[in-house]
Amino acid sequence: MSDGTPPQVPAVVELLSDGRPVPLWAQTLIEVLARRVVVRAPVDRPPRPAARLATSPGAADLPLALADQGVPVAVLAAGPTDAALPQVRRATVLVVTGTSTGSTPSPTGGPVILTVHPDAVDAAAHPPVPPFVRERIRRAHGLPERLLVRIGYPGATPVPGRLVPTALACASAAAVRGPAVSLALALGTPVVTDAATAGRLGARDGVHLLVRPDDGVEAALTGLAADPELTAVCSGHARSLVRRVLDLDRAAAALLDACGIPAPRPPHHPLAGLEAALTALDTPPGAAPRMRALATAATLCDPRPPVELTGVRW
Repeated sequence: MSDGTPPQVPAVVELLSDGRPVPLWAQTLIEVLARRVVVRAPVDRPPRPAARLATSPGAADLPLALADQGVPVAVLAAGPTDAALPQVRRATVLVVTGTSTGSTPSPTGGPVILTVHPDAVDAAAHPPVPPFVRERIRRAHGLPERLLVRIGYPGATPVPGRLVPTALACASAAAVRGPAVSLALALGTPVVTDAATAGRLGARDGVHLLVRPDDGVEAALTGLAADPELTAVCSGHARSLVRRVLDLDRAAAALLDACGIPAPRPPHHPLAGLEAALTALDTPPGAAPRMRALATAATLCDPRPPVELTGVRW
């Protein structure tokens, strides 16, 4: 029954483009923003936008947007040096990529600089897949009981790009290099990678993943898949790392906050919500009660993988 309170009207963010494709991280950030606010092209009709987002400093409508001083403007840029551009210095927020994520005031008195990790992912779209669910997926599709996936390494699993999330969601463990590591960590996949990749993400050996030289990857991958306690601990810590540093929803919230826009949190996958509740109860990553709760909840989930397996050769 309604209490008479009018429903909250989502804020509107107008998207200003220069017509060129945007990087994947920026495209995904815009998609994540659209879960919190209405993202639309500039139109001459109400409601008045609460903010405007330019996909580059060269967006055609940016000068007009900056002249409308009542509406904050955020600009997606190639790097912090863009903060010195005359048109950007008048913006409210400058969004750049880098490994030191978060919001900082401009040292020159210009816009707030919001740094997004270049390998950031939409964590809500890739909730953790517990071992119990992975086993069900493999059994349902006749996959090996212990499935080892390799991406970015010699002898890589021949998986089309669109099926990489599926492969990682099914895997017992994965050796991964490149941007797919963030995706693997978000999914809770036990990961082996190299020192450069781990350093780029701020991940620690034996905590979030395993770091090995190329000649030690296969042994580490096999051992990790056979060690449920280590995989549980790494998966839990990895997911926490994603939430703190690599989640584009966190960046979207910071962007809206810098523009003075209150926005409700978007809905999350049930398992992600349960994981957050267990964290709030101080249940350590990898603890038996935590893993049993996630596994039990997972029995209510659809055993099919997020993308069909047709075309994957294991």
